[in-house]
Amino acid sequence: MGSSRAAVRTSGTRPGRGDDQVVSLDPHAGFEARIERHRRLVRIRLWGQWRIATCRRFCETMLRFAAELEGQRWTMFVDSRGFSAQSQEITRLRQETMAKVAKMDCAKLAAITHQPVYAMQLRRIADPSGLPITLFN
Repeated sequence: MGSSRAAVRTSGTRPGRGDDQVVSLDPHAGFEARIERHRRLVRIRLWGQWRIATCRRFCETMLRFAAELEGQRWTMFVDSRGFSAQSQEITRLRQETMAKVAKMDCAKLAAITHQPVYAMQLRRIADPSGLPITLFN
């Protein structure tokens, strides 16, 4: 078995275009997040069943990206086809982060998901923040 630590790599994805990428190296549970400053867009891919450390790293990444885009409206696009409903603690941390991000000029969230239970959980995470969310199956 591989390490349970969620290794994360940060790199510039397109030199000169101002994009950054954060990738969890755990193939079983993690995330990939990329900020595209020129498009005012954060692209996210989620997979697996997270541990608290993975969630905290994800939340830190989202808040850092939101701080960089704050001042003008921006959008999140999330591919959560490989993600499932998470524990109450993970859900709470993500909900707190979503509320903060919504106040940092995030205008909308669009997500692809194919698990109805996770789709309901994502709505519960986003609804208190008032952030408009569109779900695609």
